[in-house]
Amino acid sequence: MPEQATIVALPPVGEAATVRAVAPGGGPQLRALDARGGVLAVLDLSGSGLTIGRGPANDLVLDDPEISQHHARVDWNGVQALVTDLGSTNGTMIGATRLTPHNSRSWRGVEPLRVGPFRLQLQLPSTGSLQQSDPLLAGLLNNQATVRVQAGATPVPASTVPGGSIIVRLEQEQLIITPGEPAVVRAQIVNQTTVDDYVSISVEGVPGAWVRGPEQALRLAPGEQTLTTLSILAPREAESLAGDYAVTVRARSGVNMALSGMTRGRWTVRSFAATSLTLTPRKAAGTRTANYQVLLRNDGNVSNSYQMTVEDEDGEQDYYLSHDQVALEPGQAANLTLTVDAPSRWVGNEDLREFTVTANAPGAATQATDGQFVHRALVAPWLALLSGALLIALGFLVGSWLWNRNNAVVVVPGSTPTPTLPIAVVPSETALPSETPTTQPGAPVINSFIANPQTVAAGGTVTLSWDVTGASRVVIEQFGDVQASGNLQLRVNETTDFRLIAFSGALESFRIARVVVQAPTVAVTITPLPPTATVLPPTATPIPPTATAIPPSATAIPPTFTALPPTVTPIPPTLDLQGLAGQATWRTDAGPLAFGSEPTQATGGAWVIPSITLENGTEYQQLLHTVPTTNSSGLLGRTSGFVEGIYVLPAIQPGQHFLAEVGLGNSPDVAPVEIQISFDDQLVFNQIKAVDQELLAIDVDLSRFVGQEGRLTIRVNAQSSNGRSQLFWIDPRIGPV
Repeated sequence: MPEQATIVALPPVGEAATVRAVAPGGGPQLRALDARGGVLAVLDLSGSGLTIGRGPANDLVLDDPEISQHHARVDWNGVQALVTDLGSTNGTMIGATRLTPHNSRSWRGVEPLRVGPFRLQLQLPSTGSLQQSDPLLAGLLNNQATVRVQAGATPVPASTVPGGSIIVRLEQEQLIITPGEPAVVRAQIVNQTTVDDYVSISVEGVPGAWVRGPEQALRLAPGEQTLTTLSILAPREAESLAGDYAVTVRARSGVNMALSGMTRGRWTVRSFAATSLTLTPRKAAGTRTANYQVLLRNDGNVSNSYQMTVEDEDGEQDYYLSHDQVALEPGQAANLTLTVDAPSRWVGNEDLREFTVTANAPGAATQATDGQFVHRALVAPWLALLSGALLIALGFLVGSWLWNRNNAVVVVPGSTPTPTLPIAVVPSETALPSETPTTQPGAPVINSFIANPQTVAAGGTVTLSWDVTGASRVVIEQFGDVQASGNLQLRVNETTDFRLIAFSGALESFRIARVVVQAPTVAVTITPLPPTATVLPPTATPIPPTATAIPPSATAIPPTFTALPPTVTPIPPTLDLQGLAGQATWRTDAGPLAFGSEPTQATGGAWVIPSITLENGTEYQQLLHTVPTTNSSGLLGRTSGFVEGIYVLPAIQPGQHFLAEVGLGNSPDVAPVEIQISFDDQLVFNQIKAVDQELLAIDVDLSRFVGQEGRLTIRVNAQSSNGRSQLFWIDPRIGPV
């Protein structure tokens, strides 16, 4: 059977034009434009339609806070475009009219279609020659098929007005839909007109993204009938609200758009319950209390009420939640505050306490998340030892001073008193060697865990280095989970024991590395009292002096102080994104891309270039070179080409930023580019870079993602096909400022 052509949309009311037809392969297109008019994407619009939204499963993904996960749908029935708002938060606009959710509306492309800050254009194909093998469409192209449209009239081809009707029937009027599982319903279509016709099917009353119908309009001869299948899939998401939906299935004539048949049905979406529970941070420390945030979300499609509980094994601490009972609508989330309260301890090492937060709701599986509380003593053991040493030294000094004061020296004329030298009291603390317990058979092996240096002044920088084999999980108590080997720079203000624990199933190994902070030298100077001398007259008989020795006595008064827990300020590690570029996933609009092959304007690419002179006139060595494609040019010389790299990052640590300098080449044919940085599909940086003889410094604070693992995407979009689109990255990295 020869391929069929497709009739495209009629002109606006009040104009006269010829009904246009386009041969296969030249169908309509949907263009997405940004707020500045730049073309973001160009997509073919077929009978299967296009979905628009922020979620990655959509055909057109628009990453903007004003766009809903499933925002809108545009269908093509072979004659015209149909737009359906899928229950979006901010709405879908055709001109100045906001669409009613879940109700389809025809769109001829004259008025702009707006979703959030984006504008969509309907690009209709040019009038082309029609294959004469299709007599119906060939007849529509002759002079008698000219449409004269008057104000308020429905455009109908003059010589092809059918008589009769289009009938549609559903095999079953009631349908049960389980979210996440496909359902099928069949419809019977009957052409009771007097001419050959192209019949399109549409469904109203449910989100358009749920329904898939025939890929093309159904061609039916007069009196012919056929069965067609509608596939329904409601996603297992909170937006697929449970309940009954009154649906309308409509069959519309492609020859006379005023002619259609319809039937009604009732589709019931079953309810399901689902919950997500997140604790932030997972681990906190304090001498008595610590605060956490609990994020509770109803991921089901029905309202639910949650009972919140917190438990631990020993029951030695109390837990206070801001709310014990929480009621949530589908898709709604609540942020609760959790406070852990434990009895104070005067002296001792840190004590790790584990607890579990649980959310229970009717019909939903119990959700639980674990947390840790590091219970610190008011006075650390090392500080108690140091205090004792200071008390002993102070007692000795006071006793010595009293003894010197009460033991006067009798100086015989002509003798010289011996001065008392200053006494220096220097508290000292020796770094302990790392504790190396005997490894159990099958337990992970800690090859090394070293602090370098082991002794520093307050605020000094220390590097922790470790290497572990045979472990499924490695933890440093002060910082949580770490890689099996690595190093970490940090500043230490107090003597601290760093404990590394390696786990392998039920077995574990540990090692301790101590960093000693030197206390300042305390110099105590005892000033000798002036000597007491008794000079006897030369003629007198010396009388022996009477002296009563008073033994030295001193009562040491303990000093008053407030013990502070050891303060460790870690320096966040640095990830070299240029060095990791070979491990990233690269792609262009043409598909996946192998990193390292020299790029071209036609294919795009990414590699490390040995040297280049940039727009500021300076030559740089070893730069990351990214080239977007420019082979998909659009309106006004713009292009939709891009190149992007996707990095999988470990958990973001406090103080980490995305940092880089970028620049363009030093040549007259350089074109501007758009730079986009995203973390887990959240856009965090967006700017256009044009030639201005200066480099652009990028500094993105990642503090809102602390504790999250995720995907970092660096993307370069071409802005024009008239010039060389490329961007050079100087030292792209994740690290401290």
